[in-house]
Amino acid sequence: MSRWHAAVSSGDPGAAVEAVTDPLVVSGPRGAGRIPADEFAAWIGRSGIAMTARRWHPVGERVTVVEQHATWPGDEDGADVATCFVTAGNRVCAALRYSSAEEALQVASALAGVLALESGTSP
Repeated sequence: MSRWHAAVSSGDPGAAVEAVTDPLVVSGPRGAGRIPADEFAAWIGRSGIAMTARRWHPVGERVTVVEQHATWPGDEDGADVATCFVTAGNRVCAALRYSSAEEALQVASALAGVLALESGTSP
């Protein structure tokens, strides 16, 4: 997830593609779905978003919630958000954005439970 944050904040499309799986599951204020890695990289460039990680909440082996401060061009005050990340190996396979850590942690707990059942481990 550190690579994901670095890629997003630097606006580096190559690093963005390398930080995620193809496709990547995303959700946010404009909806949810699976997108190709290159579409994720293009969104970073179009949006001009920068995200600073503030607090990390590991929820399971592959699930972590990160509280972040996001800024965009023209909105330097930005907003505090929380993203539930799911990883596959060293890449992010899901980035699910919420307006509060509480919301993200609820989703993360459910996802960690499902992944633990699949793998036969504890969350």
